[in-house]
Amino acid sequence: MLALLRSSFLWLGMLLCFSTCTKKEDPDGKPNPAGTAITATLDQNSVSPGQVVTLTVSADLPAQEGWDILVGGRKLRAVRLDARRACFLVPTLAPGPISLELSTMGIKAAPALTMNSYTPITDAAAVLTAFDGRMTKAIAQFEALSKDTLSPVAAQDVASVRSLQKTLAAQWQTLTPAEQIEAAYVLQKMTFQEITIPQRRGVAGITSADPGNDFTAIGKAFVTTMAFTAASIDAFFVFAASPDPVSKLGAVAAAAVGIVSVGSSFKLIDELCRRFDLIVDLKLFALGGSSTLTLAQDQGTPAAIDATGRTLAASDAGKSSLLTSIVKANEKLGSLHEAFVKTFERIKAWLGSANPPSTYINPVKAAAATGKRKLSAELVRIQNVSNTAITLASSVVNNALNLKASSPTIKTDTPFTFDVVYENAELGINVRRTLNATFTNPDSIAYYSKLVQGNWVTTWHAYGSFHQEDVIVLQANGQGKRLSVRTPTRSEDYTSKWGSDPFYDITWSVYKSGNAYYLRFHDNRWTTSVQYGRITPSKLEFKLDHGWAYTLNKKQ
Repeated sequence: MLALLRSSFLWLGMLLCFSTCTKKEDPDGKPNPAGTAITATLDQNSVSPGQVVTLTVSADLPAQEGWDILVGGRKLRAVRLDARRACFLVPTLAPGPISLELSTMGIKAAPALTMNSYTPITDAAAVLTAFDGRMTKAIAQFEALSKDTLSPVAAQDVASVRSLQKTLAAQWQTLTPAEQIEAAYVLQKMTFQEITIPQRRGVAGITSADPGNDFTAIGKAFVTTMAFTAASIDAFFVFAASPDPVSKLGAVAAAAVGIVSVGSSFKLIDELCRRFDLIVDLKLFALGGSSTLTLAQDQGTPAAIDATGRTLAASDAGKSSLLTSIVKANEKLGSLHEAFVKTFERIKAWLGSANPPSTYINPVKAAAATGKRKLSAELVRIQNVSNTAITLASSVVNNALNLKASSPTIKTDTPFTFDVVYENAELGINVRRTLNATFTNPDSIAYYSKLVQGNWVTTWHAYGSFHQEDVIVLQANGQGKRLSVRTPTRSEDYTSKWGSDPFYDITWSVYKSGNAYYLRFHDNRWTTSVQYGRITPSKLEFKLDHGWAYTLNKKQ
């Protein structure tokens, strides 16, 4: 059972940076009207060192990579993410109000920004060691995903993260003590969220769980992970914009987190696109495979459910809030990957022997694939019985839908229809199949005539000397066959008594006497042999013409 895969990057405060736009992906904004001041807001107004802050402006920013700005009097680089957003890194400053100078961006009145109180870092090496431990754990989990049989992440990506770990350690040694303290504030904010691979639920197996729940869990994990992925890559853009030693080291760490985040996000969406969890059709048939449903008065009739599921498709956007979020997050994954690779290649000299993330191939197709999907009977409901004189109840017995019809007024065989329905509101699914059935009342000769058709067997003693097994086959239209098998226990020849063919024809009919129903059948071989049996739903109780009784049981 594949439950939930979650691999994401946590950068304190960066989730608030997540939006539907990415670097190089501009919305349809309007240019700033002449003479109108550009205003700006921050995603967070209270910050700490090493934090990435997103700036949102009221008019389109010029189409350039970034701008030099002043934060607390220190010159930094603000990086353009899209037409209305930019990011910058908070430097190490004293607690209290922080001055912002954003005039290079056309912003005259900068928003307020305050440095929170924080514990100064005195042991930068300890911070590096802690980050390296988190990175080692993330690599092991990422490598496990590369060995998954269903949708493995690329081994190339695992190798790149390992390479970046070595590059990070080497670059750290080139920093001055003051730069190491500055870099430690950056690394302190970075972590890899734990990756877990849940057990996969067999697609063909029947469980009480809704397959849509598996899809929902993975889909929500994908949307959440994509928020972390977007934030991590935005931060990578910030570090990549400045060639100073601390930014270069930050770019190496952010590149590692970005590769893991992108790979994990792709793993989740690819998983969704391989699952037939979105139910699109239902069929109901009697156990044994018959498509004909005959429901007798107050008698339970087991029926099996056969469902068809489909995979995620691009057209699912708009079918539910969750599906729309999944499709849009996947679109964002493609644009993020493209921008990530482009920036990675631009600063590749900083990143040692690591390669950019492997090629992204969109797994969400225009048209969904379909396949058979077992569905628990507990997940369907019965609605819209066409004949108001018939009450149709359902229950679940041994993973089968048990249908029981009743009517106080209908006494003859009556065709009717009803709907079997499966719904999953969160996924916008409502599947309805109208089925044909026949209601039959046991208080009728027609009902018992159908009831007795089939094979009946018994073992009984007759004449005191022979052990006899009878097989009676009651066919439609009052015809049938009887097989009498005698095993002689004394000197009597089988063939001389019964002939070479133990099967012989019989004729039968059903009649009512009092409140009971009886089967009358005539052995055509014996002109005077007429036998009568009282009928119950599971057996025939006979009394022979010579007075000895026996019972026939229905052979399933």
